[in-house]
Amino acid sequence: MTGTIWQGGAGTPAGYMGTTHANGVVFVDANGIQQADPTLLTFDQTTKKFSFPSGGTIETLAGNMIFKPGGLPGIRFAAVANAVNEFQMQGSPTSGFPYLGAIGGDANISFGFYSKGAGSIYFFSNTTASPELQVVGNAANSTRYVTITGSNGGNPKIGVLAGSLNITANIITDSGLTVGAGLTVTNGITSNAGGIFSSDIGVNGSNITLQGDTSGPNKPKKYIRAQGGSLQFLSDAYSPIGVWSDGGNLQVIGQFAANGVAPSAPAAGYGTPTGGARQISFAAGAITLPNLAAAVAQLIIDLKATGLISA
Repeated sequence: MTGTIWQGGAGTPAGYMGTTHANGVVFVDANGIQQADPTLLTFDQTTKKFSFPSGGTIETLAGNMIFKPGGLPGIRFAAVANAVNEFQMQGSPTSGFPYLGAIGGDANISFGFYSKGAGSIYFFSNTTASPELQVVGNAANSTRYVTITGSNGGNPKIGVLAGSLNITANIITDSGLTVGAGLTVTNGITSNAGGIFSSDIGVNGSNITLQGDTSGPNKPKKYIRAQGGSLQFLSDAYSPIGVWSDGGNLQVIGQFAANGVAPSAPAAGYGTPTGGARQISFAAGAITLPNLAAAVAQLIIDLKATGLISA
């Protein structure tokens, strides 16, 4: 079809609809009577329906306009009272891309998509068989949602409207990861770039676990875990090798090295003193033998209790 549909004007009798095409002019009057070629377009005044020979129709229903290719629903344009904003579709030249955008009287116009019920919204690339993004539907009417904000010279942001961001899959980052608020990760985060932690951040129950870099033969798996009111250092087997409590106490399971020097095995052969032991203060040149024996006995007891000597 070529040309225009109009009502009145341009030499057409008032009250008539018309189209122009290569073979002449077709007029369809207000009663749906065709005045010329009936093979191009017909209009039914009762049903308010334009029909094409291919079987497609344009219909109106309760103020809405419905396009039905092949007679089946395709696109519906809904009537909105006092509307001042609308969407616009436009093509593109070579190497560009078509647009679907918002225009209208308001200075700032948001653009919305919505599904029906718990249906999702999908974004595809190449073909409809190649989904790239799914926005999962929520029939319960979500009041918290993800926000994505661009930047002019700064850092784009992924945020939320209230609550925290809950990520239920593994995350792989090619650069740094900065978290400004709450972050809940059900599985893990893998970073392909350097940083303080260049590997996984996961969750063990409700407790966060950090795994050190494991690339290379000299970098075995090690973990840091916050659990039960303490910070724990874990081995390859995921068992504690050090515990730092909220009270500031540090427990080392195994040997403790100070300034790179690990203590030797506790000296053995110390029995438990008898005959009285006590902690006392004394002057080196004035202490009696019984008091010295009591002080040495107490020292042996204390050193055995700390594990520095043994029986």
